Amino acid sequence: MPEHGLTERISSAISKTTLTQLSPRAVAITSRAIMDAIGNAYLGFEFVGEAFIKYAETVGGAADATLIGNGRKVWCGLAAGINSTFSYNSNMMESGPGDHLLDALAHTAIAVGERVGASGPDVIAAVGLSYDLNAFFYKAARAKDRNGFVNTKKHTPVCVAACAAKLLGLDETQTHNAIGIAWMVEPPPMDLSIKLNVFTGLGSMFNLMICQLGIQAALLTQSGVRGPRAVIERDVLYDLGSLEGFLRSDGYHVAHELHLKPWLGSRTSTGAIQLVLELVAEHAVAVNEIDEVVVNAHRFYKEYPFNCAQPGGFFEGCYSVQWIIANALLGYEPGHDWVAATAFQDDRRQALAAKVRIGEHPGAVELWATGRALGNPDVPIEVVVRTKRGEFKKGMKYREILGSPDNPMSDKQLQEKFLRLTGRVVGRERAERLLEVSKDLTRVADIRHITSLY
Repeated sequence: MPEHGLTERISSAISKTTLTQLSPRAVAITSRAIMDAIGNAYLGFEFVGEAFIKYAETVGGAADATLIGNGRKVWCGLAAGINSTFSYNSNMMESGPGDHLLDALAHTAIAVGERVGASGPDVIAAVGLSYDLNAFFYKAARAKDRNGFVNTKKHTPVCVAACAAKLLGLDETQTHNAIGIAWMVEPPPMDLSIKLNVFTGLGSMFNLMICQLGIQAALLTQSGVRGPRAVIERDVLYDLGSLEGFLRSDGYHVAHELHLKPWLGSRTSTGAIQLVLELVAEHAVAVNEIDEVVVNAHRFYKEYPFNCAQPGGFFEGCYSVQWIIANALLGYEPGHDWVAATAFQDDRRQALAAKVRIGEHPGAVELWATGRALGNPDVPIEVVVRTKRGEFKKGMKYREILGSPDNPMSDKQLQEKFLRLTGRVVGRERAERLLEVSKDLTRVADIRHITSLY
């Protein structure tokens, strides 16, 4: 194997890159995204928290990181895995290039940062760098499944290991070892993870797994364990030329492709919400006038759990396009009110959800067939609202959806979302204190100022 191979050079970049080498835009967006990941975790805590907290208390470990919503200290790998599981299961998590990995990286950086007393800028640098690495891996992946999803997740614990290595201050050689150790295990595909969410109600086992694997890899090498060398160039799963771009990156994918969500649902689902709300406002359509709503998107959304007209519980409600559109049209605030047990007994919501149908958008189907659709800002979506006085139609591309880099949520919108989700668990006063210290991580001297309020 040649000297200074790709794995070695990526390891060097991870260990040596500082916050000043990320663009100001990447730094600002990473800070906002980490705050959002904290807030989202409180919604997940409400609905899947009990079993995971019980598990964490049983397993325990070194008391060096804090569980969200509970305040108990456990081993940092466990805290990162569980907190990111909560965040992922809000279905209000980041969307962008890759596998919704921001939650895993943000909570890894916070948990490991709490262990070592890292600053907010340290956490931003680790998350921004590892998120960008994830995007490069995702786009360089050769294998795609029938829906255009990357059919390997080998890089996900590697990116977590890179994030943890950065916070632990590992040098180039140690980081190389951590990547090698993390490379040895491949988690299940994301589509299987989604099905496990719905069918078992367990939540995202994906995040719980990769956070512990990645952090464990970094801690093992810190303790002197050596991993296999040059693993990236030995594999055939990724295009090595594409991965070279990471060595010159200033956080481009964070700055230009990281998407935050104002509503529950996938990016297509939230785009459908935006279009239907715009249509009823523009044409003064009352909810009781609506005969049918058609969402034209990729045919993937015609499959379960996205096409679930009568959801029966939290996970089905989070994914059902019909359900989230009905809740948005009826004016319920996104979050708890959309997926509480009592919501599914509401005849009005069920009746409106039954009027929503999923169709196909030829442009979306064509783009997904290229294998370049997930996270692509040019994916189209269209919504049709039919009433007795006429049919109203509107379309847009992903780049126009609220929360995208081209149409970002305002600071006010993002902070109101944070307070709504956290306030239900910790109360308004404490939520406001947590927001104040979380909203700009560049000013945080010790990340424990945040975790002490969990």
